[in-house]
Amino acid sequence: MNCLHTADMKSFRSIAFPAMGTGKLNYPRDLVAKHMYKCVEDFSSKNPKSTITEVFFVLYYKDHLTVQAFEDQEKIQLKSRVEHETPTTFQGKGNKKPEDDKVYSINLGKLVLKVYKGDITAVQVEVIVNSSNTNLDMSLGEVSKAISQKGGDKIKKQLLNQKTDMKNDGIAVTACKGSGLLCDVVIHVDMQDTTHKLKEKITHVLEKTEELGKLSVAFPALGTSNANITIKDAAEEMYIAVRQFQSTSPQHVKEVHVVIFKNDHMKTFMETIKACVSTGNKKGWMDYVYDYAIDYLGYGQLSDNQTKILTETRPKMSMEKQSTAVTFVIYAKNKKDAERAVTVLETELDQEYVSRKIKDKMVAQLNSEQITALKFIGKSDNVEIHVDKGNKEIVLTGIIDNISSAMTAANKIIKTAQEQKQLNQKAKLVTDMVQWSFVEEQNGKKTFVEFPHDVNLLLEEAFRDDSSKVTFLASDGSKMVIDLTSYKMFPEDDPTDNNGVIRKTKLVSGKFIIKDVRC
Repeated sequence: MNCLHTADMKSFRSIAFPAMGTGKLNYPRDLVAKHMYKCVEDFSSKNPKSTITEVFFVLYYKDHLTVQAFEDQEKIQLKSRVEHETPTTFQGKGNKKPEDDKVYSINLGKLVLKVYKGDITAVQVEVIVNSSNTNLDMSLGEVSKAISQKGGDKIKKQLLNQKTDMKNDGIAVTACKGSGLLCDVVIHVDMQDTTHKLKEKITHVLEKTEELGKLSVAFPALGTSNANITIKDAAEEMYIAVRQFQSTSPQHVKEVHVVIFKNDHMKTFMETIKACVSTGNKKGWMDYVYDYAIDYLGYGQLSDNQTKILTETRPKMSMEKQSTAVTFVIYAKNKKDAERAVTVLETELDQEYVSRKIKDKMVAQLNSEQITALKFIGKSDNVEIHVDKGNKEIVLTGIIDNISSAMTAANKIIKTAQEQKQLNQKAKLVTDMVQWSFVEEQNGKKTFVEFPHDVNLLLEEAFRDDSSKVTFLASDGSKMVIDLTSYKMFPEDDPTDNNGVIRKTKLVSGKFIIKDVRC
């Protein structure tokens, strides 16, 4: 913010920032992006007559995780603008309702629940869910019929061999490669089985999606057409199931879509979802400390206060699968010339189009953010990247020049993951010896709330280095300060709103000695 004010005072028209603090200071990329966007937005609103007309965020193009973090934040900013805008629309006879193009996104930690109206078979996700029965009868329900029609014989042949799985597990999986469906797989759920509640069935599907290593899954309004489940109950069960599932910290699943087919169902479904996420308590700064530990350090469960609903306009759905395949049509005077041309093409492709593997035991432990970063590398370098956790390898396929660049970036992500693992191990080891906590007072009673491992390590290293203070970014982008002289924790912009901090040293016997208490 100070940089913006200085640039404005000097009547500059533009200013460029790097991704501040993401290097040696190791600030979380997500929070840096969020904080930088917020600073610019706040400056713009408070200084409408500023001479600054352009603000650039300059990112190192090979730092894919940082680039991804800023792109994700940009999407959030755009969603927020859409939510607060009131579009002017003309609705004549036969016009589509504006609600038909709306996508409601509910942010649940690192997982997003999206609700919108549409055709589930036209949604570009990796998994779609079908409401079926024990016999996998595809003539029951509109979704089943659409899947059967678009999936063709490819799906029908698999279903013949899946009836045993359906009877035993309540779900069956069919692959869609080579069919007319956009998704990778369809998970069929037995909705006529009354021994399990809807929430349990949804959870079972989410767990199977995670097991398959997929990032996105789309549900219809399960049970509303063939299991006598009301829209309200379907919405409540879906929200509860997704929320509980995200608290298990899934490594793959990042998006859960609910695609509503009928017009009259959408309003009731969203009213129920909004009721589920609504909360009457405004979040204070102390909640943000918890959020930092939950969202960015991976500890604990999400509080209702974090939940937000954003609205955006749904992009036009494409019914074509994206493919890297190219078809060559060769015209020649005779068959011999055509065969010679094919040979030349095959030789060139064998030399230029290659497949390379990166084998590393760390691949099995990559989290969803790191896998997303790898996919981003694939898009940037025009390389197909497949992460095989089972075999602990990453397979890259593409033009040899592109492969070289992508492999360098992929190896860097693996190295970063290894360093993070070692840091986590170090943090847990330190926690076995020393525990830092902050003091919270409720109803006149003081309680000690332990910092998570990562913050505990940060504090202990600063303590041993005789540092006077420790700072870190909270989930809202604000800076938190821990003064190691006064042993107080407070937001940087309000030192009076403070809580005491203590350091406890563990003895060999497992007991605590309060080494320093200043609260």
